[in-house]
Amino acid sequence: MSYIWDPYKSNPNLMKFILAVLLAVSVTGSFTQSVTWGPEYKASNKVKDPIVLGYADGRYFILRNQYKKNYLESYDVNTLTQQSSVLLQNDHEGMMMVILSVFIFNEKPTILFGSMDAELKGLHYFLQSFDTADLQAGQLTEVATRPYKGSAPHSLLSPDMVGYYYFRTDMIFYLDEDKSEIVLGLNKELFDATATTQTGGNSEKNMELSFINTTFEVTSKVPFILPFEHFTKFQYRLADNNRLIIAGSQDKLEMKDKREVWVPEKYYLVSMDLTSGEVQKVQIDPGYGIVKSFLFRIQDNGNILVSGISCTEEGTLIGSFSHVFKDDLTLVNKSVNEFEKDLITSTWSEKEEKEAEKDENAVPAFYDYYLNGMVSTADGGIVLFIEQYTTHTHTYVSNGTTSSSTSYIFGDVIAIKFDQDGNFAWNVAVRKNQMSANDMGRYSSFFWYSKDNEVKLIFNEQEDDMIENYSDGTGDQKGKRVFGNQVTISANGQLKKEKLFEFPESKFMKILPGSCEVTDDEFIVLYARTKSAAVLGKMKI
Repeated sequence: MSYIWDPYKSNPNLMKFILAVLLAVSVTGSFTQSVTWGPEYKASNKVKDPIVLGYADGRYFILRNQYKKNYLESYDVNTLTQQSSVLLQNDHEGMMMVILSVFIFNEKPTILFGSMDAELKGLHYFLQSFDTADLQAGQLTEVATRPYKGSAPHSLLSPDMVGYYYFRTDMIFYLDEDKSEIVLGLNKELFDATATTQTGGNSEKNMELSFINTTFEVTSKVPFILPFEHFTKFQYRLADNNRLIIAGSQDKLEMKDKREVWVPEKYYLVSMDLTSGEVQKVQIDPGYGIVKSFLFRIQDNGNILVSGISCTEEGTLIGSFSHVFKDDLTLVNKSVNEFEKDLITSTWSEKEEKEAEKDENAVPAFYDYYLNGMVSTADGGIVLFIEQYTTHTHTYVSNGTTSSSTSYIFGDVIAIKFDQDGNFAWNVAVRKNQMSANDMGRYSSFFWYSKDNEVKLIFNEQEDDMIENYSDGTGDQKGKRVFGNQVTISANGQLKKEKLFEFPESKFMKILPGSCEVTDDEFIVLYARTKSAAVLGKMKI
């Protein structure tokens, strides 16, 4: 499975910067599945989390950033040792090169770059692939350009932020399922990027799709207009070469804290015929409350499955919903499920339970949950994951100096299953408790995958923070040891928790969930680290 990296869509925390490189660890204990760990590597605090490209030609490819320099690296998936490392160029004709996406294409690690010309009149987009054996760089090929009429990027912006505000504004990037074609879509009329982002975007997006083959030739260009005012937060899929499916929100201008802000008003699913220019749209109705967020996929039969969660105006979750549409956006099926009290109470903390004892009618607000992702199951259904996430900043004064500390709290996960026809099947709460300070939640959240009709979640838990509501996996009290736990959710929503691996207390090693990957050979590559060391591991699924 190759992965297209988009730091602003795959990661809900936009500014989540983290570390990376690799170290070996001895693993103790008795486990249901074995994890093989590779050799030791030193790591640096100046390294962000590695970005996973994926698996190809018996190698695992990652991108790491160290001291503002980007390195592409390959690792042998059998020995887990590093094979090659290459420093990526960071400028083109004197202008900064910004990495926009990294992925496996045509069985090679591939990078989409962006660069602004010296006259500030154009944004240029390049593709470059690398040989799998020694990472020798191929030709840098320009595949698209668009005029720019704004100011130069602010010198204080990081390359990630430059990429987001300038090159990724009104950009579509899609790798087709058989990995034989890239689709790059751009708004041809981009003005000052930071200004259009702040004001909700251009009122009408004059877009153009470029179809790019395995030799980086642009085989065709298709113009289209997205006829919505302030249509943002959109997702997209190419149903075929003639039909583009887009989903997003139509925003409205409101006053908040004495300033104007754009907020979502209505959510739409849009089908665009790229040959005729015909546009069809349908509004997404959650059934309860308002749409909080949703994801969609195109099924094998051509139907479009839209699934998401709804909330009150105040943000408290109400339930989940799923719609199935034909390719002409005719509604085939609609399923709505209101969260039951049992699901909410299953996530209560001790404090909330004590409050409930005082008032039997009290139901704590079901809030701070965000749609994290979606996974398909072998029976054609899907499982949505929503995760509780919040932060708390504490400011204090010591010896006349004011300091602050921010806690990052990643709580329970709610898994919601819909069958292949879009009917609600079940939802279940996976208990989890992760809290850290001043690290932006580096080792928190979870990694997920599916096998047959089961869904599996892998995450870090420290013994002191474990929630012991499962039959196994949490019995031994071992101080501050860190466990890699796996929760299996069966086809009918039953839970089983087990220890997957355990790091020695002296190592304080934890996996980075966002840097784990399922490969095409049906094993998982796990990436774990501390502040000074890291390790690559492998597990058969």
